[in-house]
Amino acid sequence: MFRIAYCQPFDSEMVGMYESECSSCVAAILAHYADLKRKLKVHLLLHLCESMLQFGPTSAYNTEQ
Repeated sequence: MFRIAYCQPFDSEMVGMYESECSSCVAAILAHYADLKRKLKVHLLLHLCESMLQFGPTSAYNTEQ
């Protein structure tokens, strides 16, 4: 996940692979930490690629309140 979000340029041609990686990551998180199911940031990982296509790289995102 870190590699997709911060370490490499986002390649829109590889969106399918990135989405699969995000889904696998969320599934692993929920399998080991079921209490995180209600955390918004975990759910938002499922929409990371879509957001990157729409808004650009994650370096411009601010997720802190």
